[in-house]
Amino acid sequence: MAKKAQKGNSEAFLQLLQTEKVKLYKMAYIYMKNDNDALDVVQDTVTKTFANINSVKSERYFSTWLMKILINTALEHLRKNSKIVLMHEDVVEQGQAYSHDERMDLLHAIEQLEEKYKTVLLQLGWKMAKGL
Repeated sequence: MAKKAQKGNSEAFLQLLQTEKVKLYKMAYIYMKNDNDALDVVQDTVTKTFANINSVKSERYFSTWLMKILINTALEHLRKNSKIVLMHEDVVEQGQAYSHDERMDLLHAIEQLEEKYKTVLLQLGWKMAKGL
């Protein structure tokens, strides 16, 4: 599918994004803390991805490559807007076996991390959630 997208097939590009759209939005929301900014980051990420689709080496790396673009775009938006990133309770998936207090402690602890460590932790969480 990535090869078709690299050759200019917009339908193939849309299919690649379709499989990643929920993950993109959730990660953008984690960084931006509101719907509008998260959607702006996703939109900018899609634009950058489309413009640079030829730089992805293999389809198996597409998801990682796309997520790296999204994270860099989110950080760029935060720097531009000088926003303070705060974790909200609703970022934690519903249905986890943690109490409200435990979730708040975890979110508070994550928020205290430097951005580079927070990014690694969040990416590991995505991989664990996907069972990789």
